[in-house]
Amino acid sequence: MQFGNIRLSPINQRRFQRFRAHKRGWYSLWIFLALFIFSLGAELVANDKPLLIKHAGQFYFPVLFNYSEQTFGGELPTEADYRDSYVIELIESDGWLIYPPFASATTPSTTICHHRHPRLPTPPTGWEPTTKGATSLPVSFMVSAYRFCSASP
Repeated sequence: MQFGNIRLSPINQRRFQRFRAHKRGWYSLWIFLALFIFSLGAELVANDKPLLIKHAGQFYFPVLFNYSEQTFGGELPTEADYRDSYVIELIESDGWLIYPPFASATTPSTTICHHRHPRLPTPPTGWEPTTKGATSLPVSFMVSAYRFCSASP
């Protein structure tokens, strides 16, 4: 048996055949590999930065590079907070933003409850991402948790 330029010894060939004969292990391997490949693109699915920004005729990729608020006409030389209404207004005054489908679970709006309600906690509403109360499990949190667990030894 040969995988590209790698040739397996006869004993390793038997081990591979035996592993492949165990259906549960073989399918588990493929499921784990599919989840791992999905987690490589997790930044494109769940993130608090826009995937693409067009501002003043130029394209910016905040997922890949850090841009200061001054780049978009702001005042601060630090990295732009793309969830801040001021920064969003700066960008949308002369362009547009494309966000990932799910907001990150680490944004301040989901971790700090500024307006406390007397009947906390509220029951979860489902698997959809939330921004108010942060009581149901956001999809972005599940993706981040999987990435952390699969990267841990």
